[in-house]
Amino acid sequence: MILGFPSVGEVHDLHAWALGSKEQVLSAHVVLSHIEADADQVRTSIVSALDDQFGIEHATIQVETKTCNDAHGHS
Repeated sequence: MILGFPSVGEVHDLHAWALGSKEQVLSAHVVLSHIEADADQVRTSIVSALDDQFGIEHATIQVETKTCNDAHGHS
């Protein structure tokens, strides 16, 4: 679902869990497919869609312009 957003090229470190029986939580790193993309707009759109489609009200999305390994000089 997250990869379906036009500005998203990659998703990694995605974790989803439940806090109790009614509260779902999600965190993920999202890599933008192009540097010109508006990171705040992408993050807001993803959080809204997660709530609308899955009832996940607590989502933390970290937006990156390149993968974490690239950022640290790894391949």
